[in-house]
Amino acid sequence: MSEHDLIVLGESEVWRDPLRELDFQPSQPPALTQDQVQVWSAVQAQLQAARGGKASQPLLLHGVTGSGKTEIYLRAVAETLQSGRQAIVLVPEIALTPQTVRRFAGRFPGLVGLVHSGLSEGERYDTWRRARLGLLKVVVGPRSALFTPFPIRG
Repeated sequence: MSEHDLIVLGESEVWRDPLRELDFQPSQPPALTQDQVQVWSAVQAQLQAARGGKASQPLLLHGVTGSGKTEIYLRAVAETLQSGRQAIVLVPEIALTPQTVRRFAGRFPGLVGLVHSGLSEGERYDTWRRARLGLLKVVVGPRSALFTPFPIRG
C-alpha cells in the first residue's frame, strides 16, 4: 500500500513530560530591592569566580518567606545558562515543587524539567533522556534531582 502512496509509514518520538499540560505565565525579572542588590552582587561574584576556574565558597541565602530569595536563585540560574551550563534547583520537599517549577518554567520556558518520586517511571525516564541529550537546561526537584545526567562539558 505504501508504494501506491495510500499510506505513509514513519516514526515519531513523543516525550512524556509532566509539565506539558501546564500553562506557565512567562515572566520577566523584576527590579531588585536594595537588599537583593547587595545579595545579588555577592552571588554574581561567586558565579564569575567559578567560571574563571577559581574555587568558590558556598553561599546561604537566609530570609523570611516573601523576602525575594527565589528571584536571586532565578538570576543565578539565568547567568549560569548564559555561560552555557545547566542548573539543578533543589527543593526541600516534593510539596514545594509545583510553586518552584511554576516560577522557573515561567522564566525559562521550554528549558525546565521536573524530577521527583511522584512521577511515573516513563516521565522520569523521558526527563532523564531529555536532560542527557541537552534538551533541558534546568531541572527542579528534591534530592533525587542531583542524579540528573546533564551532558558532560569538555
